[in-house]
Amino acid sequence: MRKFIHALVLTVFLMLCTNLTKAYGPFVGVSIGINNVSLSKIDPLWLKGGSVSDKISSSVSKYTFMPFLYGGYAFSNKLSLVTGFGSFNAGQHYTDSLIGQRVEDVNLTIKNVYIPMLLRYTAGHGGSGFYFEVGPHVNLMQSAVMNNSSDLLGAYKTDVTSYFTKKDYGFTLGLGIHFQPNDHLGLQFGFRGIYGYQNINLLSPNTIVKTSALGLQIGAEYRF
Repeated sequence: MRKFIHALVLTVFLMLCTNLTKAYGPFVGVSIGINNVSLSKIDPLWLKGGSVSDKISSSVSKYTFMPFLYGGYAFSNKLSLVTGFGSFNAGQHYTDSLIGQRVEDVNLTIKNVYIPMLLRYTAGHGGSGFYFEVGPHVNLMQSAVMNNSSDLLGAYKTDVTSYFTKKDYGFTLGLGIHFQPNDHLGLQFGFRGIYGYQNINLLSPNTIVKTSALGLQIGAEYRF
């Protein structure tokens, strides 16, 4: 009987050690999302050749896909540190009457590389359950281009990269469901909000322009 109890205790101890070993470690993953990205102000570029009153239509925020390659370290089944990089387009779309009867369709596209540092907490058991993630991020601007189209001048492009900062700092919030079907595979579905707190407008510093995005993310990850 004593040997049986000792064997049982040893088995339970080994199971606990195995679970603890599998509970943490490095992981890599990839996700894809669709985000609604908007700028907090509509007039950073009009000061170059017009005024806010030249606007005809209201600005339309951009919908953009956001691929995201990430990695991290799980300290336990509940607590993880996540970082990586992705790309998304910010900007605005509106109709302008810059000079008299000249009507233009204006489409501004700012290409960014997104790099977050997130702390993720997952409720539930065995790595499955609702998760919440929060942390700072930086957007590295790659380019900013205005695509204009009018009856008078036709279609043309203007490089406006110099009008914006090269870095945009902010914070990220995420909420969703994480599913851990086995020790190595993880699946997740959730919402992610990206909120900038830095003015990206260099053309007119008095006009504060911030980037924000809200979207869905679907991803899969592999734990080593």
